[in-house]
Amino acid sequence: MSSPRDPADIFVTSIFEGRRFDNHTLPLDAVGELSTYARFILDVAKHLYMRENPSRQRVPKGFAESLNLSLANISRGSAAAELCRTRTDGNLPFPDHFDQARDLINRCIDSIATGQEFPDDFPASLLYHFDRFGRTLAPEEDIVLVVPSDRCTGVRYTHEVRKRLVLKTVSNYHSKIRATGTVVEADVLRNSFQVQIEGNIIRGTFQPEFKNDILLALQQHDTTDVSLIGEALYDSQDRIVQIVSLQEIAPFSSLRPFDLRIQELKQFLPGWLEGQGNAVSPNALFVADIFRSVLEEKDLPLPFVYPTPEGGIQMEWSTSSSLEVTLTIGETGDVFLICCSPHGEDVQELEPDQVSVESATRLLSDIEFPRQQ
Repeated sequence: MSSPRDPADIFVTSIFEGRRFDNHTLPLDAVGELSTYARFILDVAKHLYMRENPSRQRVPKGFAESLNLSLANISRGSAAAELCRTRTDGNLPFPDHFDQARDLINRCIDSIATGQEFPDDFPASLLYHFDRFGRTLAPEEDIVLVVPSDRCTGVRYTHEVRKRLVLKTVSNYHSKIRATGTVVEADVLRNSFQVQIEGNIIRGTFQPEFKNDILLALQQHDTTDVSLIGEALYDSQDRIVQIVSLQEIAPFSSLRPFDLRIQELKQFLPGWLEGQGNAVSPNALFVADIFRSVLEEKDLPLPFVYPTPEGGIQMEWSTSSSLEVTLTIGETGDVFLICCSPHGEDVQELEPDQVSVESATRLLSDIEFPRQQ
């Protein structure tokens, strides 16, 4: 992104880890996390200054401007964003308080991650910043904060660490939501709606631009489910309390019944994807039917089912328990399963000659699906 900086200029390197960042690019919502972090640093630094100077009514003029952080470089690998302090006159009037604030925040994160005692010099009144910092990240995405004096490791800011920091003073926390459900009520005057997710009725609010999508989903709720992405409020048990805002909402054909969806996939002809895309192969259809029988026999949640351009089938589950599961059946009948949760990512594979009712049962039994209501 730019030429390498003098290490002395680097204030912190924020390494974003997760599949979204594997091509060393930073989505715009992740860039916003850096601005949130800078505000966090500033407020903690103000607190430290006022604690050291109790006779003052406010911080000195120019205090906030002296932080002056800028995004200088995104390194290869995961998206490693270098935040540097711009030196306009060769000397910064208040360097120590910002460095101390950065290090204190890191100590808070590290204390939760390693089970150590929480720093008693961190002000409880500023813990709310942890609810703001990291809010756009998915449960399987982390930020590693590396300071110049500790370039080997840094501290890892995970979904679980963030949640525990927020819950030190409040009973709920905000996080990204990616879920599927059925819209069962809408109030266009209040821009509110209710959606049924895994048997639970969740209240939510929507921006005006989503009004038509919400109303259409409500009108077709008997046959159409929706996939939604946005921000939600969760309790300490990771249960959805409320949907705060939407970023995306899209209708899908009903998941019920599963065998009808498989029949639909048989009708896909070559070129179904804007002139591209192979017909779903007989091998993929055969394997999908095996998984259908296991899901129904074990009374497991049904997935959304899509064709893949290569002639395979993809199944997706997205739950309110921060579990995301993708099962891809290749055109030859091979199976690739990815389970993402706050505890990490698990990948399993089956070759075509390994697929059977028994192996499919073992594969699905390892997934901790929430109990159906």
